[in-house]
Amino acid sequence: MHSKFKIAELISKSLSQTITSEEQIELNIWLQDKEAQKLYKEIIDERNLNAKYEFYKSINTNKKYNKLQDRIKASKRTRRIKQVFKYAAILVLMVSVTFYWQYRSNQQDIIITQETLKEIQPGYSRATLILADGTEVALDASKNQNIQSSGVSLIENKDDVLQYKSSNEKHKALHVGYNTLHVPHGGIYSVVLPDGTTVSVNSASSITYPEAFVGDTREIELEGEAYFDVVKSNKKFIVKTKSCNVTVLGTSFNVSAYSDDDYFATTLVEGKVELTQGHDGKVMLAPNQQGYFKKGEETIKILNNVNVRNYTAWKDGRFYFEHESLDNILKKLGRWYGFEFTFADENAKDVIFTGLARKDNKLRDLMDMIAKTARIDYKIYKNENNKIEVEISKN
Repeated sequence: MHSKFKIAELISKSLSQTITSEEQIELNIWLQDKEAQKLYKEIIDERNLNAKYEFYKSINTNKKYNKLQDRIKASKRTRRIKQVFKYAAILVLMVSVTFYWQYRSNQQDIIITQETLKEIQPGYSRATLILADGTEVALDASKNQNIQSSGVSLIENKDDVLQYKSSNEKHKALHVGYNTLHVPHGGIYSVVLPDGTTVSVNSASSITYPEAFVGDTREIELEGEAYFDVVKSNKKFIVKTKSCNVTVLGTSFNVSAYSDDDYFATTLVEGKVELTQGHDGKVMLAPNQQGYFKKGEETIKILNNVNVRNYTAWKDGRFYFEHESLDNILKKLGRWYGFEFTFADENAKDVIFTGLARKDNKLRDLMDMIAKTARIDYKIYKNENNKIEVEISKN
């Protein structure tokens, strides 16, 4: 019985291509016997395996094992030898079927992952501009063109930058419409607002702004993440989000306010910014400080001496992660490469990873790097909604 289990192990390793040279020699010696060859052919025959797999799934293995034990004990010695060989052969098939189907499943996972990976490409400069009248303009399909607006501003789409220029000195007396720049998953785009402020908008993000700034303030709305280089003016520049508002006169800073994140963060590069949240007063930030507000809490925390490149690398074509959870990393990667993700093992969510990578890398290269460093496994496939999904499990 022991030797049959050993043979079952050797056959399963042979099928999964994990057999060593010494084990292969041992298997070859066993295969010199004609009966062994016949049994081996039955084991590796896929048609037989399919039928046997369904059969063995349906039986009560404990009941069969007990019955086998009773029959062996009640037999004479010669009969016992024959029965042992008979049931040993069945056990070889059962064990081999299990290993074979596991091997087939793994191979299928590999095929699914490879085929799906071919469809996933790094993002590029693309966005949709929604004009005040509801007209939608695909900017990547309208490169180096002027876009017709309400007449308050000239809109130029050149070199992946959308630029507003005032076309009417009397615009203050006119009704000023609002435009929305929407950047999808796998996109990034920049806009120069009517006052000259430059905004880089990250993937899965939108900003809404007037075609001309009138009144005493310059106000825009943000959903997602953007980097601002605000032109100095006596008019306050206000970024409104669902969590907090950011007020400045002229400065450079990053705002992350995704609705599916559990936090809001503003990281200051230079100048000063003022954060307001509800009725909890105001918080002032100095350069290299970050205002961090976790949704559900009541106060804004100030983090000192932060490395601003960690939070602005995205606009320069890089991913930078420092002691960041795998859950947060996959959210950022998913926004760029356009995939959803799940965890087969919830403990994998909290795996910490540090790394730097270019955003034009293939997803496979990034996932392989993370898998090796963070000791996780991954599988990529299309889910029931025909969306690309990455499944993470612990190694």
